[in-house]
Amino acid sequence: MVVLKRGLWREYMPKGVYIKTQEHRDNISKNLMGRKLSEEHKQNIKKNQPTYFGDTNLFYGKTHSEKNKKIWSESKKGDKNPFYGKKHTSETIERLRQIRLNNPTYNKHPKDCRCPYCNGLSLERNPNWRGGKSFEPYPLGWNKTFKEQIRFRDGYRCQMCGKPEVENMGKLAVHHIDYFKQNISSFNLVSLCRRCHTKTNFTREHWKKFFQPFQLGLALYE
Repeated sequence: MVVLKRGLWREYMPKGVYIKTQEHRDNISKNLMGRKLSEEHKQNIKKNQPTYFGDTNLFYGKTHSEKNKKIWSESKKGDKNPFYGKKHTSETIERLRQIRLNNPTYNKHPKDCRCPYCNGLSLERNPNWRGGKSFEPYPLGWNKTFKEQIRFRDGYRCQMCGKPEVENMGKLAVHHIDYFKQNISSFNLVSLCRRCHTKTNFTREHWKKFFQPFQLGLALYE
């Protein structure tokens, strides 16, 4: 008996022979419904299951072309999605929730995780804690229209790296240079991409000085 690697059977199978009709698929689904495998069967499957990690994977070192990515994306949009117009039942939602709760690896951080929560540095214990300023409300003038005006002023580009908004995978962030949410003066606001905006969450004094030339340029322009 010749054992072929995964995927190579296509080269030996005559074209058009192995085509599953919808009736064939329904019969397979019906025959497997409610079927339970024994522990011995499960272990045999696990033992004989080949690994496809690293260079043993047939797609190792390859990448999908942008054309193929777009084709696959379009093939699953709207009414082409098999779940289009459907909803999970309350029983299914509860069953999925229980699966997540009973899964020890779900939403769990690794043992060597260095995030603030795993190190017990959340809220007041975090060295970057500023008394809960991020929870304070914005003033009344802070709205979508106002922020859009700031982005328009900055040419819809990040003022740190120059990345245009269309490459930001979303709207540019409007950053407060002095980190005071109540100060919505146009001289205190700058458009930043996500990556650069994340950088400004650390070493705040450095970034305040960094944006001083930007503020000076705005003053001269005005």
